[in-house]
Amino acid sequence: MIAPRCLGCGRVVVSLFGQIERLDSYLLEPGGPPAETAGHWHSQCLVASPVGGAWAAARMRNLVDVRGYGVVERTGSWCVLEDPRDGARMGLSDQGPLLVLPPATALAHRAWGSGYRERKAEYNLHLPMPDLIAAMQAALVRDGACPMAMVFDRLELWSCLQHPEALADARFVYDEELREEWGAEWLCAGAEYDVVVPPELLRRCR
Repeated sequence: MIAPRCLGCGRVVVSLFGQIERLDSYLLEPGGPPAETAGHWHSQCLVASPVGGAWAAARMRNLVDVRGYGVVERTGSWCVLEDPRDGARMGLSDQGPLLVLPPATALAHRAWGSGYRERKAEYNLHLPMPDLIAAMQAALVRDGACPMAMVFDRLELWSCLQHPEALADARFVYDEELREEWGAEWLCAGAEYDVVVPPELLRRCR
């Protein structure tokens, strides 16, 4: 699937934890967010929009009333929720974004704050930009890695990212087996990037 576009700014949405929100239409109900706002958003754009609060309420209803999550506590603008089945926790912002909280042992402290390193063995990127994809493929073969900044620069996404400084060293990683999936508009590689955990949620990770 070609990378979708944000309903807030119209720019491409590159799927990274802590940076994008997929707002499903099954969450809609009378009195909730407008139907036309269901879809993909940059987290930053959702926070700045007038519908973030309505989506936060819709997500809360689904997590608590449908999926059985328990409310652990409220802290600042976040509500901490816990899955009764395995104890996994999430943070739901009053402005709409939802963040899966990592184990405390995965947290690392950086110059930009605290968070964790997300590593995906297989990441698929489909963009109708053959010249960009070719440049990224060449970098992967040549260097063994390709900075995600190539995508952020070309698609003018930096202003759409939350804590962009945390993504300065985000990268795609070469995998010989995944190279078989490459095409003129398609890239398949490993991915490594940092996910920021807001300060008020740090002690809720366990």
